[in-house]
Amino acid sequence: MIHFQNPDRQWFKKTISQWVRGKMAMNKYEYLLDHYLVNGKINVVRPVTAKNGLVLLLKICVRYGRFVVWLAINRLSFSAFNIFL
Repeated sequence: MIHFQNPDRQWFKKTISQWVRGKMAMNKYEYLLDHYLVNGKINVVRPVTAKNGLVLLLKICVRYGRFVVWLAINRLSFSAFNIFL
């Protein structure tokens, strides 16, 4: 079983910043993500650390939102991913 950490910031598909700037995606490791999408669910680890509970909640919401936007940009299904915080 493989776990991807922050796939929306890596070279697996087009990132949010590339989409905003209208740049082409490098897709350097896109074949890895596509391989695991075909074979089943992908585990995604979204590490978040903070000392304050309110800051922690805000960071979780921002990271979750970034991930959902990344899925929409790349037309990926949310049900294909297991998300671990």
